[in-house]
Amino acid sequence: MQPLRLAAIGLVVFISSALSSPATSQEAVPGLTDLDSLLEVRISTASKYEQTAGEAPAAVTIVTAEEIARFGYRTLTEVLENVRGFYSTNDRLLDYIGTRGFNRTADNNNRLLLMINGHTMNESYFGSSYYGDDLGLNLDAVERIEIVRGPGSVLYGTSAMFAVINVITRDGAAVNGMKAYGELGSYGRRTAGLTAGRLFSNGLDVSLSGRVTRADGADLYFPEYDSPQTNNGVARDCDWERQRSLLATAAWGDFSFLGFLGTRKKGVPTSPWGIDFNIPATSFLEEYKLTELKYEHRLSSGHELMLRTYVDHYGQRGHYFFDGVIGQEKFAENHYGSEVRYLWDPKPYLRLIAGAEFQKHPRAFFRSWGPDKVYFDQDHPFHTWSAYLEEELQLRTNLLLTLGLRHDKYASRSNSTVPRAALVWAAARGSSVKLLYGEAFRAPNVNEVFYDAPSIAQGNPNLKPEKIQTFELVLESRLAASLHGTLSFYDNSMRDFIEQVEASEDQLSHFVNAGRLRARGIETGLKADFASRYGVYLNYAYQLPRNRTNGYRLPNSPRNLVQAGASASLPHGLSAALQCRYSSSRRSDKGVTADAFTLFDLNLAGEIVPDRLRLAFKVRNLFDSRYDYPAGLPLLQAVVPQNGRTVQLRLECWF
Repeated sequence: MQPLRLAAIGLVVFISSALSSPATSQEAVPGLTDLDSLLEVRISTASKYEQTAGEAPAAVTIVTAEEIARFGYRTLTEVLENVRGFYSTNDRLLDYIGTRGFNRTADNNNRLLLMINGHTMNESYFGSSYYGDDLGLNLDAVERIEIVRGPGSVLYGTSAMFAVINVITRDGAAVNGMKAYGELGSYGRRTAGLTAGRLFSNGLDVSLSGRVTRADGADLYFPEYDSPQTNNGVARDCDWERQRSLLATAAWGDFSFLGFLGTRKKGVPTSPWGIDFNIPATSFLEEYKLTELKYEHRLSSGHELMLRTYVDHYGQRGHYFFDGVIGQEKFAENHYGSEVRYLWDPKPYLRLIAGAEFQKHPRAFFRSWGPDKVYFDQDHPFHTWSAYLEEELQLRTNLLLTLGLRHDKYASRSNSTVPRAALVWAAARGSSVKLLYGEAFRAPNVNEVFYDAPSIAQGNPNLKPEKIQTFELVLESRLAASLHGTLSFYDNSMRDFIEQVEASEDQLSHFVNAGRLRARGIETGLKADFASRYGVYLNYAYQLPRNRTNGYRLPNSPRNLVQAGASASLPHGLSAALQCRYSSSRRSDKGVTADAFTLFDLNLAGEIVPDRLRLAFKVRNLFDSRYDYPAGLPLLQAVVPQNGRTVQLRLECWF
């Protein structure tokens, strides 16, 4: 309990310093752009309209384009694993993001909600979201990333249980030209990217970005397969990858457009589900296709209308071998929908936000087949209706109350109703205290309800939605002119947690509502930025998640997380950034413990031709530490080894 005692002392110190800080102007202080952005930049994710991060009824982190460039982030996973309270796992196929003690291996990230410009990226067959090369987003196109912790279902529906992550892309005016880059890295990795944008004289704003990646991958040793029949445990030429993506945005007047195309094909070196080991032809293909058209109009003072309609497609395809016999599987889901949202300010101290959304899924199917037999072939279309209402009441000039409620109606599945309440006190200029309560849900996905394969698995149409209840206290303050601090305490309780039960003699593998979970923890962070030339940050998270049914600690849940970084802008266009992250040990689903580890990343950059040509050099795992991540149930392995030191050399050009 020592961390709790330390946190209690820290709480007293934090409140005292926040309340005793002299009032400072809300005007941006020169040289403190990053610190101001933490509380005063206008964000839209927390409440579906623009407000400052300090006013938002949640614990919010904003990662800016400048920070992405400074630390040399290549994927959203790299961003998030350096954000307070977040951590990652990789099983050599996909990246999994954990927060607040919860990161079930092989759960497809379906308890986090990922969005691009407010458009949900979670697909509907598994509810999955992707953050690494499996998404393939060119981060040069990103203006900022808004990370809103805690339950977000009142505004966004299913899957928004632990956090909502909204990637805001740069518009054409911000890009104002074209940027291209080429990159070479370890394990035969080659990447090329392009970002272009322009604001035309007629008011049309257009941006375009894309990325292509090829990688040979590492040869990996797994002791569980160490026999002459399985190449002595070495998976050779099986970790390869091919990826490409394209993102387009356009805006003209009150109308805006978003389009995204992405495909990724990956070798599978770990042999999940007992498929043949060391087969380079084994592969996993996934693809995104989405379009959205949005209309936003200010009808009059205090009245705003938003309408949007969208069409999305997500597909997966597997190619594998069992005992030398080829097998294939295909998942696909298509959906379209519309949302209407109305914002009304009936009084100077009152704001109402009401919305409704309809979503139709005409296709949600899975097919599995071999050379002469179809094992599984089913389609389960469905539709949903949702309605939400949120009220914001200014009780005093420095006290804001937020109340919200949402109802979701699922065809052929259980419905959900969730509330939200928040009290935000602006204790002083640049400081706020937030008392938060919220509930969120995750509807059982198509795979959990309907997957029914002879002699392998059976569906469970009686599954209920998962529900989470969260209490949180958040303290944010500019502790000094160049220092910002955050401290939060949370208590999460989850019921009807959905878990897969392995096959037994009398029953096939299936999903059940397994019971109750509880997680309590502390997250704290300090960030300093000096004259926009030097910056440091330090984050710590203590998390204690338990299964309330049996009292066991949850798998893949490090008790302690530490993240630290320092950066400097040097003369002659040079910059340097060093980051460190520590994770305490994690237990796998199989009861084996993956040891604690500490990793360092270094990013160096310099301008060859000012504003035209830039060279960047990044080293991940600088000291070549050996570390493993816990493996999920589909794998024979208990832990999955990760890469040692890797290097990336990147040349960037502006036109």
